[in-house]
Amino acid sequence: MSAKEIKVEINNREVFERIIYKMVEDENHHFLSCVLQSMNTYFLNYTYNVGVGFDQKLKLFKLVVNPKFFQETLKDDKERIAVIIHEVYHILHKHVFIPPEKLENLNKPQLNIAMDLVINQLITNLPDMCFFIENMRDKNGKAFPSNLTYEEYYDLLEDAETKVPKDVAGEGTPDDLDGEGKPIPGTGKPFPSAGNGKVWVPMKEYTKTVKEFDAHDWSDADVKERLDATRDLIKRAMQKNSTSHSKVPDFVQDCLEKVESQLKKLNYKEMLLKALRASLPSKDTMKTWKRPSRRYGDIVKGNMCGKMPKLEVYIDTSGSISHEEANEFLKITNNFMLTGVSKANVNMFHTALYFREQVKKNFKIEESAFQSGGTDLTPVIESIYKRKPDLSIIITDGYYSDVQLKKGMTNAVVFVISKGGTSEHPLKRLGTTVKY
Repeated sequence: MSAKEIKVEINNREVFERIIYKMVEDENHHFLSCVLQSMNTYFLNYTYNVGVGFDQKLKLFKLVVNPKFFQETLKDDKERIAVIIHEVYHILHKHVFIPPEKLENLNKPQLNIAMDLVINQLITNLPDMCFFIENMRDKNGKAFPSNLTYEEYYDLLEDAETKVPKDVAGEGTPDDLDGEGKPIPGTGKPFPSAGNGKVWVPMKEYTKTVKEFDAHDWSDADVKERLDATRDLIKRAMQKNSTSHSKVPDFVQDCLEKVESQLKKLNYKEMLLKALRASLPSKDTMKTWKRPSRRYGDIVKGNMCGKMPKLEVYIDTSGSISHEEANEFLKITNNFMLTGVSKANVNMFHTALYFREQVKKNFKIEESAFQSGGTDLTPVIESIYKRKPDLSIIITDGYYSDVQLKKGMTNAVVFVISKGGTSEHPLKRLGTTVKY
């Protein structure tokens, strides 16, 4: 590393430490300074302006800053503090809790802006390049309301317009504010005036040409890993903060409670997967004359893996299980169904079994296949007794009448109780019960 590179790195760190010190001295920012001290910070030239990411190796959140943006673009320490708070707020306002399967179907730039609109209402001294609700209007020309969730802003952004300086808008910007000027590409019309040297630009056009303010990189991390990292980060910050008289913000307490709640919900997945693993075949092999030895041929017994187990899944569709819930469960267990068992079948029932299909790769149940009705587990118990699977999983809300069990009934049954259901169901004596 050259002397020049060393000097730049030291300057970056000195600026950052100066900011931390100012935040420590400010009662309103003291706790957030404790959060920053509990994170790893990197100054990298190839990043966006700034961003929060998840370190897959360390299982921790990290802050990544572009040195040029940090020292040259941001005009003073007030803006630097505001931008750093903005990044920390993405974690503390639960934006990192979105499951990967949901992220896959969302427009990332639009989602990023929606999240920014939520937290930027809470921060002062942010640079003008940030997104603010004051500079937004919906498809009907109405101003964006304040204090919405990022999901609500995401929907509003679909056909929204943003107010930007006309020199930033580029092509299509009127030369004067009476509507004259270069046309919007493909329309022949100029961007409408917003007054004070600004114009209204469709968000979809604007995001094509303007780089995002910041970047978030956590989509590949497991949700539980993100929840654990968030909980640990808050607790470390609380410990650092305990030596001062600074109060922990209410929204941070709310975030911690949400983390604990989400982790409890994930426990059922661990219990369910544990039950599935218990049903998997042993890695031990057995000797058999049915297969010749690879080394000695027919004169020696060959090796053969143990019997692969069979799995039956029964989904109660009497109204207790939603279409989304059923497919979420199938996604959790899909890998086990395909690789750990010889055959896995999904059954749906109410007072009768009316659907049965073998699980294949990326298996999903169409909403049109769902039927409603009462709930009776008699046909399920009869099916288990008849088919004798190695493991049966029954997804239900637990509200049904008791069923008489047959002699020799297997205990290899897992009941998954749906949201709002009861764990004290009539057949709790059979197998294992886990709560969604």
